[in-house]
Amino acid sequence: MKRVPYLDMRNRQVSFVHGILCMCLATHYVLTVENSCGSKTNNYEYNIVVMSCGYFSYDFLSMGWFGLLDFDMTLHHLLCISGMVYTLLDGSGANYIVTGLFMAEVSNPAMHMRIMLKHVGLRYSRAYEVAEFFYFGSFFVGRMLIGHPAVYAILTCGKLNLFAKIVCAGVMAQSY
Repeated sequence: MKRVPYLDMRNRQVSFVHGILCMCLATHYVLTVENSCGSKTNNYEYNIVVMSCGYFSYDFLSMGWFGLLDFDMTLHHLLCISGMVYTLLDGSGANYIVTGLFMAEVSNPAMHMRIMLKHVGLRYSRAYEVAEFFYFGSFFVGRMLIGHPAVYAILTCGKLNLFAKIVCAGVMAQSY
């Protein structure tokens, strides 16, 4: 395997693990906790946001070091990191970050699996087709069915600061 695909594959393995872990934690949260506008950050939310902020910081630095970073990924990572740090410092709004992580991370493991399969020469395999099916299906559910109502709730929350709203709209727009 050539250097760039090899480095991309190694980085995606870490992203895959973060995606699975974050998806599980955020799914549990989304299914069991009722979101309310302007609520204070609880310990569960805090821990998920700290873990994800650490991951995004690692991923941003790793991609930069290995030469895998482009403008879109730079914008995406800086928006996510700054939004998470601000939310942690503010002490409220992490409930929306966890919901955002759910809607984004629900499709990421399948997306990374798809590209890793392509890197190892399995682009035309049954495994690739299954990963692609799950990626597009989970992307639709996460971004469309859950994402749009969640973004609307964030943008219309009067107690949430303007910076959080800008980050939310930016990340959602950038994810397309």
